[in-house]
Amino acid sequence: MTDRTHAVRCQLLPLAGFRSPFTRRVRLVAFVVLALFLGMTERETVAAVDSDGSVDPVPPINGGTSNATLSIGTDNGPDDFPLGTVAVTGTTTLAYNRVIVGETVGFFGELEVTGGTLEVDDASESQQALQVGDVGTGTLTVTAGGVVNVFDSGQANGDVVIGRSATGFGHAVIDGPTSQLVIGERLLVGDNGVGRLDITNQAKVLFTDPNDVDVTVGRGATGVGVVKVDGLGTIWQIPENLVVGGAGSGDLQIADQAVVIAGNTTVVGTRGRIGLSDGSFVGQGMTLSGVLTGSGVVTGGLGVTATGEAVASAGEVLRLNGTVTNAGVIAATGGEIELLGAVTNSAASGSNAPGRISASDGTVRFYDPLTNAGVLASAFGVNQFFGDITNAATGSIVVAGESGATFHGPVDVGPGSLTVFEGSTAVVLDDVDFGSGSLVLQIGGDDDLTSIAQLDIAGTAALSGTLDIDLVSGASPVLGDSYQVLSAAGGVTGTFTTESLPALDTGLEWSVDYQANAVVLDVIADPGSGGTGAGAADLDLDNDVDVADLLFWQRVDGTTFGRNAWETGFGTGDAVTGVAATAVPEPGTLLLALTALLPALRRGSS
Repeated sequence: MTDRTHAVRCQLLPLAGFRSPFTRRVRLVAFVVLALFLGMTERETVAAVDSDGSVDPVPPINGGTSNATLSIGTDNGPDDFPLGTVAVTGTTTLAYNRVIVGETVGFFGELEVTGGTLEVDDASESQQALQVGDVGTGTLTVTAGGVVNVFDSGQANGDVVIGRSATGFGHAVIDGPTSQLVIGERLLVGDNGVGRLDITNQAKVLFTDPNDVDVTVGRGATGVGVVKVDGLGTIWQIPENLVVGGAGSGDLQIADQAVVIAGNTTVVGTRGRIGLSDGSFVGQGMTLSGVLTGSGVVTGGLGVTATGEAVASAGEVLRLNGTVTNAGVIAATGGEIELLGAVTNSAASGSNAPGRISASDGTVRFYDPLTNAGVLASAFGVNQFFGDITNAATGSIVVAGESGATFHGPVDVGPGSLTVFEGSTAVVLDDVDFGSGSLVLQIGGDDDLTSIAQLDIAGTAALSGTLDIDLVSGASPVLGDSYQVLSAAGGVTGTFTTESLPALDTGLEWSVDYQANAVVLDVIADPGSGGTGAGAADLDLDNDVDVADLLFWQRVDGTTFGRNAWETGFGTGDAVTGVAATAVPEPGTLLLALTALLPALRRGSS
């Protein structure tokens, strides 16, 4: 009840106690006056159309239909004031052939539809029906259940255009549960100008022709388009095709549990970006040549081209729920990426690099086995990889950047490669099968045995293929150095078919020791470097085989190979001349006797 209505009723209350005909007539007249007054009051509270400034033509205050173009923010208005505003409120309907908001450079146009209805229908279908930010600056705001209904204009370049020309700036906000922007077929946001569309708080942007719908965000070379879909219960359904970043720059933001549904193809161009902030995208198939980032869910097939990137940064979880083919980059950079469908990491093609799936202080989860024909990399930091991993012939698993990588599922290396760089560590909490592939490890640093790359396996290690060792960072192994390159708690089976080992200093060679649970590289004396057979026993390289070599073995060498070589070589001849000695006891007996003398030898040599 309004204050004016209440006041009139209070004035009539004293008449209620009178019963005379005169009184009844007075009361009747009073109530008639009241009814008329209330009717006038109601008509006053029903809002209509309000306009001001540079508007051409001035729309009727009670709404209606006109076969003309409504220009808001135009130099064709009744004065040169650079701002034009039109507000459609209440239950009013206003209809025009075309509406242009921000028609002239340097002019501002504002159109508000608050609870009312604006209809735009160009019967000739010769021009874009609704332009927000034509050559000037324009804003469209639809709130409180307002409706803007734009019929099909027949234009391939848009029924609704936000940011049309290179100088145009347009911004449209559709907000609230019953607020709607209804479009015939085509929407352009950032045609050749700058355009932004916000769909918030359960508002709707709908299309009336589901068979020929195109939405482009950032179409022309100078176009910049941004669409933000925000809020729980906000769902934007695009019946057919979506392009984010055509020749221009496009950005689609989906936030706070909002959902965007694309019924047919989705293309994210090289200048396009889809950013999720606890949002969801549902599509039939997405071709990603730009960037997909953030925290949320993408449902439907995803093809990442050579220029495409799917990235989860710190604190983000990006879930890809569909088949994924990657020829670009999928990276967990501080965040987590979950791949819920089958994944193929592609090989290099032409001048394009192979597909890269990487983690830097991140986590990557494969719910279906990964077929890796590209690169799977632990780049920096501490990284986790979950799921089965199988290399194709071109597939490479790389642990680099002094990172630590933990693989929680089985790894099939062959026929590809597994490379662990200097200072990095790879841990596999399952089995590793090397097949015909390669294990490539780096040894780095002068006399720094901790700089060797390591592979630790909780399950079994089935060896075959190639062991490839590289010396880096000035590494120069010396006699007696020993490097454990692989350990397997579940046991080691087989041996490497090929051992590609770096050259050592003269007089030294490698010995590959295949143990029950490890593979160890030992640096030993070259048995052919010092004479006719005693060279391997000359552990201290002083050109003879004596007790000093046993002392060297105990203090430095410590290998089974070195002990056996000394036992065999002691007394068999000089390391240089090969002249045989006489009266040599059995090696085992001699070793026991000399071992007992070692403390005295140490004292004598100190």
